[in-house]
Amino acid sequence: MIALLLPTALWAFDFSVTLPGGNTLYFDILPGGAGAKLVYPNSTATPTQGWSGYAQPTGSLLIPSAVENDNSVYAVVEIGRFALYGCSGLTSIEVPESVESIDNSAFNMCTGLTQLYLPSAVTSLGSQTVGNCTALTDLWIDALTPPAATYAFYNTPVENVTLHVPAEAYTAYSTTAPWSTFGSIVYEQTVASVTLLVNNPLRGTVIGGGTYP
Repeated sequence: MIALLLPTALWAFDFSVTLPGGNTLYFDILPGGAGAKLVYPNSTATPTQGWSGYAQPTGSLLIPSAVENDNSVYAVVEIGRFALYGCSGLTSIEVPESVESIDNSAFNMCTGLTQLYLPSAVTSLGSQTVGNCTALTDLWIDALTPPAATYAFYNTPVENVTLHVPAEAYTAYSTTAPWSTFGSIVYEQTVASVTLLVNNPLRGTVIGGGTYP
């Protein structure tokens, strides 16, 4: 029986990364080295007990866009099933632009979470991805097309949440469930600062600098 149990313990995760703020995250390498997936560390427990025996991340968490292991660098392209389940000490999570897939219950039961940032490449959110996040107040998402998210916000009071979306996608989110059920939807206008300089002050002046959409 000992011989049978050893492989399970050895493959709890492929490697870990400690972030500058002190939080430690755990990753699996995808087949063929195609990237890295954020996972919960204790695979010998049920997913809902995945952080048993490990320190949960707390505070503001910026998931890295790339991680290094054994002199190889992997883009973080997936957030795995139950990856941060029950990490109630997290107050904000920022998912990097490298992530393309967020699986079921990835952030479920993050009851202290108030702010969540989702990237533009995500096309769908798994079942209860942001479930039971009862303290959530703001969600930012950069995707121009509203991701499929039928059961993503189970038991999260989205009527109390402000949804921040790209300006050009405001209508799409306003008319697509479950995004249309958020308490308020505001668009984030991308702006640019334009500074004009005169090549030769003896030849005149220029006007029109400022901030523009």
